[in-house]
Formats: sequence, C-alpha cells, structure tokens
Amino acid sequence: MAEDLTRVPPPDGLAEPAEPAESQPVPAATASEEPAPLLVSRPNRPPNRELYASRFRIAYALLAVLLGAAIGAFIVLAGRDDSAATGTFSGWTAPDGSDFARTQAIASHVGKQYRLPSGAELVAVIPRLPPAIQTSNEPVGISHIVYAPTDSPEDLSVYSADSSAEYFLCGVGSRSCAIGEGTASVKRARLLHRESLELALYTFKYVDGIDSVVTVQPPRTGQNPSLALFFRKDDFNDALDRPLSQTLEGNGPLNVTEFPPVQQAAVARLVTPHLFKFSYEQAPDGSALLVLQPPSA
Repeated sequence: MAEDLTRVPPPDGLAEPAEPAESQPVPAATASEEPAPLLVSRPNRPPNRELYASRFRIAYALLAVLLGAAIGAFIVLAGRDDSAATGTFSGWTAPDGSDFARTQAIASHVGKQYRLPSGAELVAVIPRLPPAIQTSNEPVGISHIVYAPTDSPEDLSVYSADSSAEYFLCGVGSRSCAIGEGTASVKRARLLHRESLELALYTFKYVDGIDSVVTVQPPRTGQNPSLALFFRKDDFNDALDRPLSQTLEGNGPLNVTEFPPVQQAAVARLVTPHLFKFSYEQAPDGSALLVLQPPSA
C-alpha cells in the first residue's frame, strides 16, 4: 500500500518542476517589459471546526462501543470455566493428600456449587472411604456392593467396596437427611443427580484406585434414605478424557429455581440408568453388604 501512495501525483501548485530537455539561453528582460507579478500565497483557510468536532464525536462513540464490547467479553470469560480452552479436565484440581482427604476436598468444592432458593447449600456432602453403614454408635464398614438388576441369582454382580467411595447427600435440619427447605420436586431431584455425577467424575479423576462411586440421595420428609446412584468408572471413560464442562453444562453456583429444562433433560439421560433402590444385608461371613436393585416406578 505504501508503494501505491508514492505514485499518486502531488496536489496542484506543489508538483516538482520537470527537468528541461536542453538548457536554452534565456533572453534578458528589456526595459519595456514589465516584471512578472509576484505570486502571493493566500493564507490557509481556517479549519472547519464543526467538521472536526463531528469527526471527534464519531471517534469517541466508536471507542465507547469497542470498550463496552471488550468489558462484556471480559465478564463472560471471567465467569466461564477455561478448561475447554486449555484442554484440562477442570479449572479446579483436588489438592495433594490422602485419598480420604481428597474426597473431603471434592465434597467441599462440589457442595458449594449447588444452592437452595435461600442461597444455602442444597445438601451437606459427607464422604466415606470405603462405604459404611451409619449406626447409632459408629459406622460399620461395607465389604461388598451387590448389584441385582433382577430376582435371578445369575444376574448378580458383586464389587469390592475397597475400591469404592461413597457420598451421603444429607439435608440440613433433619435426622433422616431430608431437605428442610422447600418441597420435593423432579427439578430438585435432577439437581441432586447432577451434583452426584459431578462428585463421581471428580473422584474418578483425582482419587487413585476408585472404580465405583455411590451417592446416597436425601429422602422425602418423614422417610428414610432409600435411593442411591451407583457409578462405575468404566462407564465414564470418555467423559474423563474431556473437559468437565462438555459433560455437565452450566457454571456454579446452580440454584433449584434456575435450573434450565435443557440441562435437566441432559442430566436425566446421563444419570437415570444409574439410579437404584438400596438396602443393607448381612453376608454369610457376617460382613455388611450394600444391595442395589432397580427402583420401583
């Protein structure tokens, strides 16, 4: 572009004089000849102030628009998890420590992202590693998790609890862990399911040796816990290889009243196959078993 500009002829009156083809003798001026009148340059016209003022106003308006767009983009990026841009699983990583300390950190981090309409945390998240039964005295360890999709013994699958982690989702203000604020609804259940899946994915990603995660769901008021989600790591290998935000849309904190139907449907597709009715039984060797069965309609 600079090269093209050098070829543009200068304005009239400022062009360089062309070189004469040959030098010719210039005749002397005679006395009768009047000298050529001197060219008097006219003073420059005063600038058009109104024109310049208009240009400045347009320039300032454009700068204001660009500045506003930049601020808006910054706000959006500041509130967005950058894991998708960096290719990492999440912007948060479980701190170093024992496996149980990591589950505690995961429970604390995830629990803060889910809220009731009042702003309080949806549930208290209580980790147990390995899973255990809470009794009036002290927790009793669970030796195995039994998956019984039908009444046929041939369909039983047994998993060691040594490679499993458990999270109790417990509502505040109730001995049975029911949520005291608001009323039970499908939307609230879906939000609890989303929280459960997020707990499981973080545990699979940051706690070594964990092959399965159980999340006990809070019951309705006046009832005891009876439903649990059971996640196997092998079922989520693809999700663990990509950013968490691609599996679970939306940024926390998530509120029951602001949980979009599209996200609810996505959670239902991911989680419903892993929802079970649970019970405790005693094995022949006297150890405790966690038995999982399909929930009733």
